[in-house]
Amino acid sequence: MDVEKYLRVGDGEYNGDFVITGVNTRTDGSLVYNSMDDLIAYPYSHGLMTAIEVISQIYGHVECSKVHDENSEFAPLKIRFEANITDAFSGDHNPTAWIHIGHGMLENDILLLEDLEDDEEEYESVPGISNGHEEKDFLCARSVRDLLRSKKGHILFASLPICYGKQIAEVVCESEVIQMMFAPIDSRIPSGLEFFDYNPEATRPPQTLTAWARWVQNSEDLIGPTTIRRIEKKGMRR
Repeated sequence: MDVEKYLRVGDGEYNGDFVITGVNTRTDGSLVYNSMDDLIAYPYSHGLMTAIEVISQIYGHVECSKVHDENSEFAPLKIRFEANITDAFSGDHNPTAWIHIGHGMLENDILLLEDLEDDEEEYESVPGISNGHEEKDFLCARSVRDLLRSKKGHILFASLPICYGKQIAEVVCESEVIQMMFAPIDSRIPSGLEFFDYNPEATRPPQTLTAWARWVQNSEDLIGPTTIRRIEKKGMRR
């Protein structure tokens, strides 16, 4: 977690949109999940509900810090489910929070290195992220980066609990619109274990969710002082 960037989250532009992409579909094309009721009735991998709660808590902490700003408007957090990334990001604004429950690929494209001199030519492999739930129709991480960069607003929290999520996140975060990213997995991981604490040296990840809990504590520690500063600043203006 980049603490310096994290401390600036209170100054972001958030629309309250919380989108989960990569949702599986039925044979008729309808989404398996359309609401939290569906998620409770047909649970996904253990940890998704925890992730949703953690992001909600963090958003609440940011909201508490913002209410001390004069003329501050803060949109309530509302969750929606989408099958594809391209559909989820078809509007003009980035969502406030984003979780992708699809797949990742370490080498999806071989592309020319960016920021080279005109006479230089060097290539690198770029990871890919599945557009939907199935392990196919991969999008280049750079194209997702550029997609986010073209939208208005900031993503307060994003999580890619997928294979090679860490490598994908490194590229996607170059968009400079994501303020917090949780994507620790740097290899392949069995289905059903993607939200658990990640240990690359373990044969199977420990079935604990400690890392998610730490995010809530970190938000209390880091956003709390900014709230105090906002109150003090407001008091000085009176």
